Amino acid sequence: MRIKIAVISALIVIQADCLLAQETNLMRAQRVHQEATIVFAHTHQYELSDFRAMLAGGVTAQVMKLTTDGIDWRDRQRIQIPFVIGYAQMYSDRMDAVYDIVNNPANNAMVIRDVADFKTAKSEGKAAVIFGSEGIRHLEGDVTKLEEFYKRGLREIQIYWPSGCQVCDGEHLSDFGRQVIAEANRLGILIDIGHIMQHSDAIFRDVLRESSAPLIHSHDVGQDFGRKGDMTDEQIIALAQSGGGRGVYALHGVTTFYPDRGVRGGESVADAIDYFANRIGIDHIALGPDWFPEDEWQWTYETDEVFEVTLALVKRSYSDQDIKKVLGGNMIRLFENVRAAAKR
Repeated sequence: MRIKIAVISALIVIQADCLLAQETNLMRAQRVHQEATIVFAHTHQYELSDFRAMLAGGVTAQVMKLTTDGIDWRDRQRIQIPFVIGYAQMYSDRMDAVYDIVNNPANNAMVIRDVADFKTAKSEGKAAVIFGSEGIRHLEGDVTKLEEFYKRGLREIQIYWPSGCQVCDGEHLSDFGRQVIAEANRLGILIDIGHIMQHSDAIFRDVLRESSAPLIHSHDVGQDFGRKGDMTDEQIIALAQSGGGRGVYALHGVTTFYPDRGVRGGESVADAIDYFANRIGIDHIALGPDWFPEDEWQWTYETDEVFEVTLALVKRSYSDQDIKKVLGGNMIRLFENVRAAAKR
């Protein structure tokens, strides 16, 4: 009987220790998540409800792709847009709509114009937008429009989306493409090379050579990780080395990440972080959910979707510092480096 009691007591102690370990992981994840400045590299959500969802979920900032070449959304349905002329006005109108939200103090929102604004947004608990685009139709073939939009807050530009290529001459960069890269470098606008590998590896290599500042791929799954994506591991390593080894590769998705791998949620994202950290280092990894207004892509920060990533990384014994880098620190440092390159 005494042996049984001793065994039972030992089992209770073991179970209690396991529960305590789980609680410790949870408490640590909650602390790290709260301390982190969470910055997403790629979304299409810019309605007032999206800002409110950011505040509810503790997300400080996200690059909002105000326009996408060749497509848009009406009533949460994707539509095709054949025209090019008129995109500049569309982009300007979207900026106006966001500023209407930001200029109302009750919405507790702001636009990121400088790196210091990330700290301000975090300390004041504001939802912040970084103006970006997916494609360059909003320039309408006029590189001077880049500075015009920069003065209004544009800080990121994805130079290609597969709806016609305005930066291409065959498989290589066009003269206009080189002008756009040079002007973005001069102004301190982050260049996103998302999807451009779908056009050709040659143009990807051209962009690497032309840009004096570090680059980002804002949303990808990786070809060699086990699902068809834009980039091979070799290309991802080259991207990370852009701008003197300061480039960033942003992982696509959060809870919907790689569902065909049979792993859901934060653990799935953590699998990808493990994989790419072993190839390019934790300093080059960010999150690019690519959420946009379609029924099957609906999301809410009010759930634990983003927190699941933090918890998964805690369980895998990533340091607080490295978790914070992935959640947003690497994005902030990238904008710092792009800005620094423009001042040289």
